[in-house]
Amino acid sequence: MNNRSIMAEDINMRYQAGLTFKLLEGLSFDTKIQYESGRAMNHSLYDEATYYVRNIVNTSSTWNKTTGEITPNVTKGAIRNEDKVVTNSYNFRNQLNFSRTFGRHAVDALVGSEISHSRTEGTIYPTVYGYDDDRLTVGGFPNGVTVRD
Repeated sequence: MNNRSIMAEDINMRYQAGLTFKLLEGLSFDTKIQYESGRAMNHSLYDEATYYVRNIVNTSSTWNKTTGEITPNVTKGAIRNEDKVVTNSYNFRNQLNFSRTFGRHAVDALVGSEISHSRTEGTIYPTVYGYDDDRLTVGGFPNGVTVRD
């Protein structure tokens, strides 16, 4: 739990509005709209003293059997991960209602339409190796070797 910082932030907003119009006796028109917006952000920073970083450094290092030399292929420093997701959607609905009684008979009818749209965009930023949170700098990979998650 020490030497790491993990943050998740979510915010969602929803707005709704509607109107009803009485057109004639027994005939009404309803219109409604809803808009929703959401954002999620995740951020993690693992210091070089954590098991997570030490494990990546150890598993990506190479060993020369002839010389016995171990070469780290990940730069020294922390590892930072970050991603975000943004969602926007709307829903628009119209409905015409008819309700009338004629003597002993009743007639109820409705007709309506609805349109909805939703869009989600997400960004996963590349993992940053050798990150220095105090200086806001990153290190380069020694030996030109890259590590895949």
